[in-house]
Amino acid sequence: MAFAMYEMKLVLATIVSQYQVSLMKKRPVHPVRRGLTVATPAGMRMIATPQKKHVSSALIDF
Repeated sequence: MAFAMYEMKLVLATIVSQYQVSLMKKRPVHPVRRGLTVATPAGMRMIATPQKKHVSSALIDF
């Protein structure tokens, strides 16, 4: 079970690292306390856009 959770986190981190995440509405976000944890408010909408790939000039051979 612990390995599956680690694997899931690794896959999620790999996928998310390829996107730029931003808020739909440019307003301050106030965290909401839920028991012992702090979370984002319900209904917070975000946009995920693919990051642009940068090509290193050292890899291009003319």
